Amino acid sequence: MGSNCCLNWYGISCDATTGRVSDINLHGESEDPIFEKVGRSGYMNGKFSPAICGVDTLTTLVLSGEIPADVEKLSCLTVLNLADNALSGKIPASITRLGSLKHLDLINNQFYGEIPEDFGNLAMLSRMLLSRNQLICTSLRESYGEYVWLREGERAGVR
Repeated sequence: MGSNCCLNWYGISCDATTGRVSDINLHGESEDPIFEKVGRSGYMNGKFSPAICGVDTLTTLVLSGEIPADVEKLSCLTVLNLADNALSGKIPASITRLGSLKHLDLINNQFYGEIPEDFGNLAMLSRMLLSRNQLICTSLRESYGEYVWLREGERAGVR
């Protein structure tokens, strides 16, 4: 390791003051022509190490792949973007324990069922994008109706 652990690492950014990793943006696709030359797509695949949840200074996490099991350990996380991942099942309750979360993007996955009620406890959340999933909006607090998108071009109502 050198003095700057983020230098020359694709998709990794460090805080200018502390020098610690603050952003991981590994959405999973690249337009780099080198992939065409070797006959591969630029899409990443595989699993991320659970150690990613040990980066306690992480504020932004943009991943292609599964939701890390210990995601709630990322107490500084303000942005979680897992769009376009073909994730399935119910939205994990662990996301609702991210107290600093401001932006959640789960667009274009295969989530189903009710949106966890506990999203109402995320006081900092200002944007939640959930379109192109099979989700049911039930008892979210009323202000969420302004920015919860369940379907393309349609805002979620609150029952």
